[in-house]
Amino acid sequence: MIPRSRWAAAAAAAITLSGFAGTASAVGDPVPLAGGGGSDHTVVLHLRTENTGSQTFLPSEGEWSGTVGGQLFSTADLFRDGQPYGHEVTTCVTSSVAPTTHTTLCRGSYLLPDGEITWEHAQRGQEVFPYDVAITGGTGEYKKARGFVRIDRTEESGGDYYLNICL
Repeated sequence: MIPRSRWAAAAAAAITLSGFAGTASAVGDPVPLAGGGGSDHTVVLHLRTENTGSQTFLPSEGEWSGTVGGQLFSTADLFRDGQPYGHEVTTCVTSSVAPTTHTTLCRGSYLLPDGEITWEHAQRGQEVFPYDVAITGGTGEYKKARGFVRIDRTEESGGDYYLNICL
């Protein structure tokens, strides 16, 4: 069974995509992603998250991640350099609870000053930190967004996240 706070942290990780101008981070220097054109560039954004709320829906009694069909909806505030930078919204649903095939699918959006970044992540079995979440698209300044968010949980309900985004 996966604790709810862990998925809230994953949801908050999506928020990591907070800035457009970034610097190199602990995950290394930005590297252009395969298949990109000559005008593509990669930036790494470092964001911190703070959960603001969550709601679970269960088809029966128990922890949401321990029940097939269990769902989690959560929100978080995003911070860049200690200043408010945006918000994150996440939904997760559990599709299998067998010990070796426990599977959960999470999706979310980072609502940032210059646009929105969407992400998705499927997890099977026990997740080990750090892990990556796929960027699936964006709007505004992020309309060509692709890449990943590296999540390295540093706090029970949030922590440090690095967005590696190719624009």
